[in-house]
Amino acid sequence: MKTSLLFLSCAATLAMASCSQEKTTDTTTTDGGAVTTTTTTTTTTPAMYTDEAYNSRADRIAADMAAKMKLDDATRTKVRTVYY
Repeated sequence: MKTSLLFLSCAATLAMASCSQEKTTDTTTTDGGAVTTTTTTTTTTPAMYTDEAYNSRADRIAADMAAKMKLDDATRTKVRTVYY
C-alpha cells in the first residue's frame, strides 16, 4: 500500500512538472573560433483582472444577450448585474 501511494505521488509530481508554463530555449552557434550562446525564457503569468475589465465584459455580454433575445432595458440591466 505504501509503495503504491509513493508511486502515485511521484506520478502526480511528474505530471504537474511536465505541464509547467515556463518555457526555455537554448541556442548555441559556433562561428569559426567564437561560440555564441543565446538563452530565451518565456514565463506566462495569469492576468489580473480589474474592475474595468469586469465592467466591460458584463456590458458586452448583456448587450449581446439583449440583442439576440430582444430583451428590454430593465432585463438587460439585471443581466449585466449578474455577469458583473
